[in-house]
Amino acid sequence: MEPIISSSKYSVKEKRKKKIRFTVVFGFQREIMFYYDRNLQ
Repeated sequence: MEPIISSSKYSVKEKRKKKIRFTVVFGFQREIMFYYDRNLQ
């Protein structure tokens, strides 16, 4: 039972980490697009 519980906790941690990383990357891309749009105009 212990390995299953710990592995599920680990997967949740990894999912959260991936979600944070995705949010950071997406926000970074959005900032770049906004910057380009402002510079082109």
